[in-house]
Amino acid sequence: MLSKIFLFLLSRYTDIKSKRALHKRLVIINEDELNIASGDFHDRADGSGSDFSGNMSHVGKYTGQTLTTSFEFNADFTGGIQTSDDTVVAANGDLIYTKSETVITFSPETGPGGDQTFSAGTYAGGFDIVGGTGRFEGATGRMDLDNGVFGGGIAKHNAEGTITY
Repeated sequence: MLSKIFLFLLSRYTDIKSKRALHKRLVIINEDELNIASGDFHDRADGSGSDFSGNMSHVGKYTGQTLTTSFEFNADFTGGIQTSDDTVVAANGDLIYTKSETVITFSPETGPGGDQTFSAGTYAGGFDIVGGTGRFEGATGRMDLDNGVFGGGIAKHNAEGTITY
């Protein structure tokens, strides 16, 4: 009987410890997002705005980085326009370079003290393909974003477009 109680308590402790670690990571991610949204991303090791990954035709599984080049809030601070230079790393290591402009709308979430958090919302826009390496050297094209949502340190969207290489 005592061993069953011990195993139950050990299991509960492990669950709580995992949840606590997750919440600590989420706090760090949200603080980082707030800094980036306010234009303070220069202290990041590589100066990037964010890392991303996914799967695309012509590329396969990919990773990449976004370097935010500007962010301008709209008049009522409910959103803004972000421009960035992006690098997509294809499954074989070839690179695709893009320049993007994204219209961001923040969700009306509030944090402690009633301040807006800027940590969740929707976005739309697109990427102009401006070159690359390997088989994408000299590539051109455009991808338009659809159904972009972000929150909790994660952003998701669909994109459709064309690439010529």
